[in-house]
Amino acid sequence: MKKFLVGTDNPCDVGLFYIESKANKEVVRGITAKLEQGKAQEGYNSQLLTKILGLSKYSLIPNYLTTELTAETFHNLMDGKVIIMIDHYPIALSFPVQLSDFWSLKIDENFPSIFMYFFRYIRILGLLIALFTPAIYVSIVSTNPEVLSFQLALAISESRQKVPYPALVETLMMLLILEMIIEAIIRLPKSIGPAITMVGGIVLGQAVVQAKLVSNLLIIILAATTIANLTLPGFLNTVSVRIMKYIILVLSAFYGILGILYGAIGLILYIAGITSFKVPFLGNNAKTGGEFDE
Repeated sequence: MKKFLVGTDNPCDVGLFYIESKANKEVVRGITAKLEQGKAQEGYNSQLLTKILGLSKYSLIPNYLTTELTAETFHNLMDGKVIIMIDHYPIALSFPVQLSDFWSLKIDENFPSIFMYFFRYIRILGLLIALFTPAIYVSIVSTNPEVLSFQLALAISESRQKVPYPALVETLMMLLILEMIIEAIIRLPKSIGPAITMVGGIVLGQAVVQAKLVSNLLIIILAATTIANLTLPGFLNTVSVRIMKYIILVLSAFYGILGILYGAIGLILYIAGITSFKVPFLGNNAKTGGEFDE
């Protein structure tokens, strides 16, 4: 454990935790050097701390994992991650982040292997559904209806009869309403949260369909997308996917199925270039082991 006093106007202790035989030496050295150099900067929250660490403010991929669970933090330490904790801030930050963190929970290892892999494959499927399902709907309705069988295309066209908006506007409108419902539920007391879910999810959805503002199929797709997004572990991971799906959605509206492919290829190229303290985001493991040179 290493402790740093960070900040001048509001100084606070920042703790750095790692297991010497498991943690990546480059990550520990990089974080230690940045914290030493940034002692004069404020660091009483995670956003200010990432500024001290020199991490990108506008990255679509989260720079760290967050957890309030002691067991999850322990497993991250055992997996070779480096933990940072800020005084009076009840969330542990884990570095570096890698692609497998989008579907892997360390507590899965408490279950038999076949159950663990089942849970993780479900989360991978949820990731793909959350990213691409709205874009597939828009591309098929507005640009590439020929990819569907005649019966399915006819059913979709019937569901969109009298809908006054293009597919992109219709989908964006409902997605933004869902985003507001999710944000409202997070901040409302638990006693009335379920009531808002009922009103926002069922009553509002039924009302907009009966008013012919959106199609029945879109309500089904958005419900599946929202549920799939919430299967991902980590709040930051779910928000990251929620943002990225809009980019792919807009591309699909202009270029159809090719737009989805362009978005997927662009996303792969983007994440392939991401590193966190010289650890690639697409790497297999965060740790290198070995002894540290003091």
